[in-house]
Amino acid sequence: MRPLGATLQTVGDILVAKQGTPCAPQRVGTNENILHSQVERCTVKYLFKLFMALHVGLYRLSRGKLGGSIRGFKVLLLTTIGRKSGKAHTTPLGFFDRQGGYVIVASNGGQPTHPAWYHNLKSHPQVTVQVFDQVIPVTAEVLAGEARAQAWQQVITTAPAYANYEKQTTREIPLVLLHPGK
Repeated sequence: MRPLGATLQTVGDILVAKQGTPCAPQRVGTNENILHSQVERCTVKYLFKLFMALHVGLYRLSRGKLGGSIRGFKVLLLTTIGRKSGKAHTTPLGFFDRQGGYVIVASNGGQPTHPAWYHNLKSHPQVTVQVFDQVIPVTAEVLAGEARAQAWQQVITTAPAYANYEKQTTREIPLVLLHPGK
């Protein structure tokens, strides 16, 4: 029978091979709990990426009929260019119609940092979105001042969970208006 540490190390190696990112746990002395915790984080990260890829694939294949709404909210696919990698990244996001465009919320679930897609938008504001069966070039504008305040009221009135995210973090949650055809 293999010791737990050897089994967990093998799982970590599999996750590295699947993800292509360094996720292998580092052995710290003989503490199996630390090793196990690292593998769990890597597994969750891998499963999240797998779920996102599945969501994007189903959305594209069905032209938004599958994955086009979640819990009553409309979903679009945002494709950004990585600010470091230069590669295209697609993320499903809930959106709100506003001023002939789409507002997306960089809440990151109330985490203390902005989501990666937000940083990508800041570096490359010309992006594309797929809204159901339409693929549209858009320009991203981070809302500030009164425009942000008005859009934020629309967001939290429609989706009160965002107000909870605001309470969980010390950062101001960015709102981004995506202008079609600019």
